[in-house]
Amino acid sequence: MFCNGFEVWLEVDGKRMTEHKPTVPELSIPGLFKTTCHVLKETGKNFRIWGQNHMEPSSSKGPKRQVVTVIINIDQVCKIYEEDSDRQTEWRWKTGAEIMSSKSPGETPGFAFETGDSSHSSLTTVGKARDRSITISIQPEVSKRIYPDVNEWRAGEGETGKDEYGRPYKEIWRPDGDKRNFTFYPASFLHLQQTGILPSTQVVYAENQVLKVRHRTFPHLSSLIAHLLLFQEEKLTVEKQKDRLISHNQALEDSLKQTNKLMETLLEDKETLLKENAVLSQDKETLMNDARKVLAEVATLRSKEDNTPLSEIAASADPRKRRRS
Repeated sequence: MFCNGFEVWLEVDGKRMTEHKPTVPELSIPGLFKTTCHVLKETGKNFRIWGQNHMEPSSSKGPKRQVVTVIINIDQVCKIYEEDSDRQTEWRWKTGAEIMSSKSPGETPGFAFETGDSSHSSLTTVGKARDRSITISIQPEVSKRIYPDVNEWRAGEGETGKDEYGRPYKEIWRPDGDKRNFTFYPASFLHLQQTGILPSTQVVYAENQVLKVRHRTFPHLSSLIAHLLLFQEEKLTVEKQKDRLISHNQALEDSLKQTNKLMETLLEDKETLLKENAVLSQDKETLMNDARKVLAEVATLRSKEDNTPLSEIAASADPRKRRRS
């Protein structure tokens, strides 16, 4: 059962007992939450009490503990067990562990149900069935140090310990949150049926008969349902594969579009380069023609120089004639 962050359950032979009709935790009195349920009593067997704390540690400063009180009233004798932080450490609560065990040495761990069957007509009402109960109370506490006046007490009388400065103090434990009460009502199968907690034998028998009739009427219904479930699973698998193929195809299409755009860009660049190459070829041809003309003129000039007479060259070289002229 759950109650404000704490969980408590009973185990028999290593298995958690089924909790029938658990109630919603309610605040019965300020500071006390209660929750109840019914369990099927297994006569002659031992049950063990387990618990777990699902809450975060409180913000209170100081050492903390969980005081657990177990009240067992199932065999005409009320037994009370109480433990504090000696066993209820934080890691035990966080991981889930046995929070209380019988203190009888040499016995089987746990607590015993009634050794005999107490089923009789006087216990058929809910009130009488609730006379037998297993109540687990959990009270979070936090420690606080109190330093009384040294004149009021002598050293060693009533003191809990001494701090790092040698001052005696008393350690007082105070409630650190609400108290939780978990009450289990063990009863026989007959009592649980008579009180309406479990369905009656007639109802169970009638439901069983209906299932048998359905099985005879539709002998292959279970196999058809199994095939239908298998078909649905295969359909889901095919749909997932279809979605993966569609996404893959879309990715390929996007890649193809990008490749086409790149090819178009390359073709445009190729055309541009061809045009520039044609222009360069024309410029080259023009330059070649100009070069041929220049070479022709140079050749003409050289041929004229070669054909001039030597007397004309000497006369042109005489400075007197050049002054006269």
